[in-house]
Amino acid sequence: MLFIIALSCQNSEQRSEALQMTRLDQRIGGVKSMGQPGDYLIQNATSRFVITGKRPSMAPHTFGGGVIDADLNRQDPRFANGFGNDLLAEVFPTISMNVAWIDETNGDIKILNDGSNGGSASICTVGRAYPFISLLQIIWGVGQKLESVDLGGEGDAYLLPYSIRTDFTLAPDEAILRMKTYLIPKGDADCNTDVSESEPMPSAYDIVEGPDAGEYTLIDIALAEGYMMGDFYLQGGSLNVFTPEVGFDENGHIYEMNLAGENAFVDPIPADYIAGTGDGTSYALIAPNSRLYIPLFTSSQTAAFGAAAPLTDLDENQTYHYERWLSVGEGDVGSALEHSLKVADVQTGQINGRVLEANSGIALSDVHVFVYQKGSERPWMEWTSDVGFDLQHDGSFEGILPIGEYELQTHAKGRPSSQRVPITLTSQGISDLVLTAAQPGALNLTVVDEANRPVPSKISIFSTEGLDLRNEILGDGYIAPDFEFGQPVAVLFSAHGHAHTILPPGEYFAVASRGIEYEIDISDPFVIKQNNHQELQLQVLRTIDTEGWISADFHVLSQPSHDSGVSFKSRIISMASEGVEYFTPTDHDYISDVDPIIEELGLEYWINSSPGTEVTTIEIGHYLGFPVAVDRLKDAGGAIDWTGATPQELIDGIRDLGQVNEEDPVVFIGHPRDGILGYFDQYGLDHFKSENSDILLNGNLVNGSGLGNLSAVVTTYTANGSLINASLLAEEQFSTDVDALEILNGKRFELLRTPTTEELAEYASELAQATTEQEIQDINRSYTRQINTRTLEEQQRLIEEAATLQESPPSEEDLETAIESDYYTLSALSRGTIDDWFNLLNLGYRYVALGNSDAHGLTGVESGCPRNYVMVDRDEPLLVEDEEIAAAIKAGHVFSTYGPFLRFYAEEDPSLTMGSTVVKTDGEITLTFEVQSPLWFDAGRLELYQNGTLIDEIDFAQPNDDTLNLDLETRTYPVDKDSWFVVVLTGEDDISPIFTTTERPSIQLQDVVADALGNAESASLSILSGFLTSIPIPRSYPTLPFALSNPIWVDSDGNGILDPPGFPTWLIPPPTDNE
Repeated sequence: MLFIIALSCQNSEQRSEALQMTRLDQRIGGVKSMGQPGDYLIQNATSRFVITGKRPSMAPHTFGGGVIDADLNRQDPRFANGFGNDLLAEVFPTISMNVAWIDETNGDIKILNDGSNGGSASICTVGRAYPFISLLQIIWGVGQKLESVDLGGEGDAYLLPYSIRTDFTLAPDEAILRMKTYLIPKGDADCNTDVSESEPMPSAYDIVEGPDAGEYTLIDIALAEGYMMGDFYLQGGSLNVFTPEVGFDENGHIYEMNLAGENAFVDPIPADYIAGTGDGTSYALIAPNSRLYIPLFTSSQTAAFGAAAPLTDLDENQTYHYERWLSVGEGDVGSALEHSLKVADVQTGQINGRVLEANSGIALSDVHVFVYQKGSERPWMEWTSDVGFDLQHDGSFEGILPIGEYELQTHAKGRPSSQRVPITLTSQGISDLVLTAAQPGALNLTVVDEANRPVPSKISIFSTEGLDLRNEILGDGYIAPDFEFGQPVAVLFSAHGHAHTILPPGEYFAVASRGIEYEIDISDPFVIKQNNHQELQLQVLRTIDTEGWISADFHVLSQPSHDSGVSFKSRIISMASEGVEYFTPTDHDYISDVDPIIEELGLEYWINSSPGTEVTTIEIGHYLGFPVAVDRLKDAGGAIDWTGATPQELIDGIRDLGQVNEEDPVVFIGHPRDGILGYFDQYGLDHFKSENSDILLNGNLVNGSGLGNLSAVVTTYTANGSLINASLLAEEQFSTDVDALEILNGKRFELLRTPTTEELAEYASELAQATTEQEIQDINRSYTRQINTRTLEEQQRLIEEAATLQESPPSEEDLETAIESDYYTLSALSRGTIDDWFNLLNLGYRYVALGNSDAHGLTGVESGCPRNYVMVDRDEPLLVEDEEIAAAIKAGHVFSTYGPFLRFYAEEDPSLTMGSTVVKTDGEITLTFEVQSPLWFDAGRLELYQNGTLIDEIDFAQPNDDTLNLDLETRTYPVDKDSWFVVVLTGEDDISPIFTTTERPSIQLQDVVADALGNAESASLSILSGFLTSIPIPRSYPTLPFALSNPIWVDSDGNGILDPPGFPTWLIPPPTDNE
């Protein structure tokens, strides 16, 4: 390749080197770069890699010893002195889902050869095996895989009895980082431990695909019956994952597996390699002696294994090893993979070609050239024309492949895919191959408002024939289809009302939007012809009166976060286009100030911002705060290092980040019921019971609560230093010292309300009878609406059933056979955040409810979906002050919405709105409601809750032809004790196509593990499967109109104290033996 030839001329004496970095200019740099002084750099003339030192990585990993940065060794001075192009999140070795315990006081890192002798540079990392998530510690304990170790504490600790060592080696003349991981059968190994007699761990092929496949499942090997060796391969949000025979649509592949009832832990995804492509940099991971098998492919965690064996085939005193190669390319799959192909024992041929536009002959850049193995439906590999930072735009592509028969296809977003071209590749190679890409048409759009001013806006383009013209497998990216319009062909975000795109020839229509305060405009059908241009103007009219309120999104991620690839400019433009007026960038463990970028884009009239942060622990929840100060002299803008910190320490740390002489930051908990990532779930917040009129923590798996007879066993294996997080997850560490809770998060409608036992049972029954994907979707849509709607009839049934059970409780004999659907209560299987919040309000915690998008991308969960409306004196974004927003939120002057706009106040006084305390000693309160929505969707139902009990419902016309769905409805309610009142709004419509459906549910780590445990054959695993279950609840649905107010508080006796009402008497768990 030209790059390597030029580099060789500059450095005729190639060498590799390893060193511990001491200066910032030694680091690689880039949008995902996390290397810092103290970490280890290993590099040669072609490639550079950074391995975390003895510290937490602050990426998705908790320990050191992983690869956190990787890039080409670029000779362009723009990339020198720490300004490289690293796009990688992290890669770190694992054995059976355990990782090497390497931190300041544990483990060992040593440079084995610094390369000065002309040989290969090599770095050793080693640490005792440690569970990646705490649940594994319990599995190891129950499965008798732990040994008792005296750590000098009050008692012995139970730890895994082996060490994980990885040697990272880079030869002077190779562009692959060889990663050789050892399973050493003692827990105190270091880099001086002799591994010269190690034997290779058998290939995982024997377990998964070999003649004896089926004797063991991969989860049984990993967690009970043996060992499997591989990597957590976390490419991050700046890369597009590519897997052979899957393509770029790994999420679609997992979705199809789920529909088929398959679990990747039982039927892992086979891959010859895994790759990821990004802007100017790409990566490939390959195991030279095995295929990779992927049991875990989620949004946040991916694991790939290439070696595995049952204990019966292993010597417990023998050291075993497993090798794989990591390489870096220029932005496409081929340039990364070819480094491994050159070293592998495989005969290859070279291909050189160009991509030209059909008819015109113009050389085309950024066109994918996909390589299919003969007869395959999905591609095996990919090149990109003029890849990376190639300055000569001649449409060229090149690379090597194993010799054989292939088919090549060109594809670029906005162009029709070409026909496949068959080739036969020999060792002689193929030169001057010319491929063509079809000509598209072009569309220029302008979007104006009611004053004919171009405005920030979003344009969604659809095929009039409902054709699916996006090819996710070939890298177009997935956008969920609209139930009425089909899948968008393109979604464009315009900063100033002007947009341009190319489209395949065909007939289309466009939908212009600007969020939920504006009407949409749907164009007439228009025809795009090959090599032709169309001009289109659309208009969005503001029809919703939000005077005195500003829309805001306080949980937003962009490129600094490991799992987002959205640039700050794209994020800001998307916010403005969706009509969000204020937002806080809250990247994972990073603090940024985007105001200068807003000004650079000329959008300060439309949107404002303040710095925020999301403290992203692995297992004790996510903590967010704003506004905070940016420290430009510190790493990550001065973000908090959460390692080993308690919740209270993290909360205090966020407050300490506040800006000097300003309002203290608003501190809130994000997605508290999000399983392993959820604060309430991890600490076991009880959903039905209180203790001494305060919260009850019950059901913490790590500390044994809620495990019945297993409780003592579990605590044995987590105490005395056996598990670091056991002390952090102790009940006394649970803090209530926050200002707000994120009740609405993204499009997680399955987390909003606690369903009734009847709803869950009927849903599971209907789902079991569904035979088609369409039937499943219809059932999910129906029950999502039903679960998130509470009726007075349902409320009365809950009251009556609770009274009956309290008067005549079931016998112990009945409890032994009872299931929760035998009773009409709220379900104990799925806990809704709204109902959690109601409970906390009833205990006297005046938490403010927030709703935020938690947006990582642009179209899966849109910016501002949901959003908050904050009451301010000046509702122009340019004028609003950060401290004004913070003060209003702390006062509760805010509501959250997926669309409807709510005005809710007391005593016919608009100033007595949400967050206000009203003194009323005459035994009644007058409340006023007004609901608005644009004409493209309707809210149709209002639910009013007093102290958590539904007391009124107002149904209004759906659909209606007015933006005023409910016009200043005023009603009077009795108040016989101190109370709070909250409004929930719902609607039958969905709010598509502006906010897409959730067709493919997000895959959560706990669900994958729960399903896998349910399929495990090992007795120790099946014991635990009952305590970690995947709940049958709708996870795919349209985005519904929904809004949640904050409380209006009523002091009924005028004593100036709001006495907590306590839990309502009807709130009881279903009385079963598991309760």
